[in-house]
Amino acid sequence: MKPTAAFLFQLSLAGCSYLDNDLLDKDLQDFSSSVTTLTAVIEKDFALTEEVNTIAFTDNLEFQFETGANPPTTVKPLFSGKAIAARQSVLAAMTGYVGTLNTIASGQSIQTSLPKLKKIANDLTFLDPAVFEITHSLSAVESTNLVQGMTFFQEFFILPARDRRLVPIMKKGEATLKKAATLLYLDIGTIQDQSGKCSYTVPDNNTDAPLSSLRMCRGGLRLYSRSAINSDIATWKGWLAYERRHGQKSLAARTDMVRNLVNSQRMGEKLDQLFSNTQAALVAMMAAHEEIMATLDATVHAKKPSSLFQSKNTLFLQQVKALSIMSASVEAAVKSMPPGIVSSKN
Repeated sequence: MKPTAAFLFQLSLAGCSYLDNDLLDKDLQDFSSSVTTLTAVIEKDFALTEEVNTIAFTDNLEFQFETGANPPTTVKPLFSGKAIAARQSVLAAMTGYVGTLNTIASGQSIQTSLPKLKKIANDLTFLDPAVFEITHSLSAVESTNLVQGMTFFQEFFILPARDRRLVPIMKKGEATLKKAATLLYLDIGTIQDQSGKCSYTVPDNNTDAPLSSLRMCRGGLRLYSRSAINSDIATWKGWLAYERRHGQKSLAARTDMVRNLVNSQRMGEKLDQLFSNTQAALVAMMAAHEEIMATLDATVHAKKPSSLFQSKNTLFLQQVKALSIMSASVEAAVKSMPPGIVSSKN
């Protein structure tokens, strides 16, 4: 594929170019595609946790009825519609950003995309910090500042209309994309305290520092998922204890209970690994963005950029592909865990 005239003009090379424009164009396409895939995985992460929570509730509800209890019968979603919409707005802003980069690099007009981008930017102005699970590792003030920082996307989205050069756009977008990545990284959270301060306060986190430097306290999506799994495990242990005392089920039914217990344990491990890998992909995303931006900047100033291939962007692409496959596998495994006892009734 030949670089377009508009793309070459956008780079504004004043001297000798060390850059293969075809490769950079492909690099931007790969980056955009990888970010879009990553946002889809993150959205599915939350959906899977909600599904596991429903399964755990249903399993326990049936067990309670079997043992003569009268439990509440209304399942409570982990995330409200407002909370899900808020996260979708952040994810949409990320895909809008990389889509704009791709559009500019290809020399196409962004005018048709502006109405959608403006809507995304407008939605970000209504984000409520309280719906994100980040205060486990940030103070209330820091949490509010991080969420409010999403409005910087609004400034970025109007920039291409007056300046179509990739370097200033990516420099402006770097800090904004970093805020979104930090928000999601913390929102996914952790199942174990990573700081000695967690017993009495939040860690000293700098949200402008690299994601890998963040130290979190227990909380976020990963803790929600682990709590749901632990609840389901407790239910199946309860079933087995109940059967030891009363012996009302068949041997086949008790075998199913054991299998369900083991499957829940394994599912918990798979889910947490998926969420951990999602966080690692966010770290890789920022490294890839920084590298592409540095390569562009070096080219504009007629400097020889550092070796790009095998690049961090290539590694990001590979990481997201593997993550997407893993996400689909975990989703299939969750769907194979029908809520309720099924054959254990016999």
